[in-house]
Amino acid sequence: MSGARWALAALAWAGAAGAPRAATAQGPERADRAEHVGAPGDTTASPGGKYAIIAAASVAAATWNQAIGLPAGWPRTWRGYGARLGDQAGFAVAEESLHAGIGALVPWHAVRSPCLAARRGHPFGRRVVATTRCAVHDRFVAQNAAGEARPNVPFLGAVVGASAISLAWRPERADARQGQVFVATRIGIVLAGAVGKAMWEAWREAP
Repeated sequence: MSGARWALAALAWAGAAGAPRAATAQGPERADRAEHVGAPGDTTASPGGKYAIIAAASVAAATWNQAIGLPAGWPRTWRGYGARLGDQAGFAVAEESLHAGIGALVPWHAVRSPCLAARRGHPFGRRVVATTRCAVHDRFVAQNAAGEARPNVPFLGAVVGASAISLAWRPERADARQGQVFVATRIGIVLAGAVGKAMWEAWREAP
């Protein structure tokens, strides 16, 4: 099966098999009202909307990597583009699957609520700092059944695990050093993207 066809099949599987999950515990700058949200760092209300975003993000990332020629081991041809698209889709499927599995074993749920310290009318710098703090809390902190703060193991484990799994089909796997750098880089990019998305949500939804 070609890379492009595999990517489409993987995304279809993720949309059919995935289920919405929760993301972080309340922090000191949060409102009393909290709500359960979607899967790792996602707040899309409907599963269909979430998977549409995943598909669009996979295509965008593959297109960007094709344009700049990363990884260098894949040619800048349609075949190379299919491999890059398959890589993005495969990572998304692995992350969703791991999040669901780890979440079943470690049922620490995540909730979120408006970031009060970022409310409109406050100075710009203060809002930026507040949304950053709220975003980091949203993505990295969960809560157990007693409401106690715990590390967001389902999300973090899914990102780390999916990054490691994706090395299996990447050209960097041929060199141990390059493989380590790739896994660390992908983890960093995914976590930074998740925090950035949470910052935008906190800014947009601030009272």
